[in-house]
Amino acid sequence: MNEFIFITGIFLFLATIVLTERAFYHLAMKLTEMHFEKKYSYSIVNMSFSFEQMVYLVKLPSNSPIFREAKIEQLSIDYDYSSYMFPNIRGISVNLKSDQDQVTLAYLPIESYRSPVLDKLLKEGAINFGTYRKISTCKIRHPKMKEIIIEEVFRKLQVGRYEKLKKS
Repeated sequence: MNEFIFITGIFLFLATIVLTERAFYHLAMKLTEMHFEKKYSYSIVNMSFSFEQMVYLVKLPSNSPIFREAKIEQLSIDYDYSSYMFPNIRGISVNLKSDQDQVTLAYLPIESYRSPVLDKLLKEGAINFGTYRKISTCKIRHPKMKEIIIEEVFRKLQVGRYEKLKKS
């Protein structure tokens, strides 16, 4: 009977860790964001950024009817985590969800997600690469940033890299 209680306790402990790991990861990112904004007086939401290093997995602009007739509402962002047990965001993928399947349009590794403000602080030695990565993760997870990335991928999918999308 004691063995059963011991094994059940271990199982519940491990299940609790696995089920709450991502929630605590996101909480840690939020605390890092608040600490950074307080210490350096930069707003992460308003910080400039570059996703020029985004890798597109389809031709831009695409002539395929699947991509030409796509609506911006069909685009979504999925986070690529390094592991389930101790999650760490490796990057994001922008996907087109249609009736039949899901197509990955673009991928942005977190290391390629650059910010001039963070580059300056890193060069000055005010932050280390770990902090740079955490702040980049906070920025890329922000809901406004998700909208901006989806709009940018949609624009490039429809008209190419250097032209403006006509508002209808």
